[in-house]
Amino acid sequence: MHRSIPLWPSALMFLALFPAMALAQPVRMFAGHTGAVLKVCFSPDGQQLASAGVDQTARVWDFKTGKPLFTLKGHQANVSSIRFSPDEIRLATACQDKTVRLWDNRTGEQLHTLARHTDLVNGVCFSPTGDRLAAGSHDHTITVWDARTGKHLLQIKAHNNAVQSVCFSPDGNRLASGGSDRTAKVWDLASGKELLTLMHLSDVLSVAYSPDGKRLASSCGNAPLKIWDAKTGKELLTVGEPQNAWEVCFSLDGQRLASASHDGTVKIWNANTGTLLRTLDHESNPCFGVCFSPDGKHLATAAWDTVRVWDVSQVMPK
Repeated sequence: MHRSIPLWPSALMFLALFPAMALAQPVRMFAGHTGAVLKVCFSPDGQQLASAGVDQTARVWDFKTGKPLFTLKGHQANVSSIRFSPDEIRLATACQDKTVRLWDNRTGEQLHTLARHTDLVNGVCFSPTGDRLAAGSHDHTITVWDARTGKHLLQIKAHNNAVQSVCFSPDGNRLASGGSDRTAKVWDLASGKELLTLMHLSDVLSVAYSPDGKRLASSCGNAPLKIWDAKTGKELLTVGEPQNAWEVCFSLDGQRLASASHDGTVKIWNANTGTLLRTLDHESNPCFGVCFSPDGKHLATAAWDTVRVWDVSQVMPK
């Protein structure tokens, strides 16, 4: 008596059934740093890519050609964060030398050194209008400056331990912070008043607002990602298994969430359901930073000594 033996589906069918397991390769790599790359970001128009690294430099590339444009030198320790201003005229860097620096993105020249903090500076961000700049530090505080003049505007005793990440709300009225005291917090910038405290199981390494400002994502050490109602503080979603995710970011349409982890993977999630859409492998090299391009077609990742760019145009929620 003969029995039919079920056959495994073809590779294409397998990947169609389990897209999160599909193999992916970077479409472009930007090399130049001589040590770990800690953060990466696209310019608002998507034409430039910038990175910050432990080699005490930040670097700016032409995204289309891959041509290096500037190497920003002057910091005396690891450069921990970098961001473009909304008008793309300036860049801000945060550094473990306790300073924040502003640079001219047209010439690469340094404009201001902001030395208000007394310990390592971990994160920096521009307000949506580009008139303010915020930074978070190991000294437990958040500082806000006038981004054009460098004038100090506000300092908040924010956490009971290091402030790891800061992010303006899309309307510019609030600021979110993540700290090593296992909390994320939301602040009213007009008054400096604490509005929300979101409890976590371990140090909060990154916070990110959704583009519409309605949700706040957070990542922390050895714990799942969280998505919160940004107005009420209600937990909306737990995403994935425990992971040491150094950074999270939303795509511009708010439909995807990317996370960069110490285990060498970057994961792309459905931001509405928490479903894993794709895993990008960095050969076990820790991945510290991640950023979607403004058009959502590419994802830039910061790993050991290179910036990698991946085509994620087909990695979309169903």
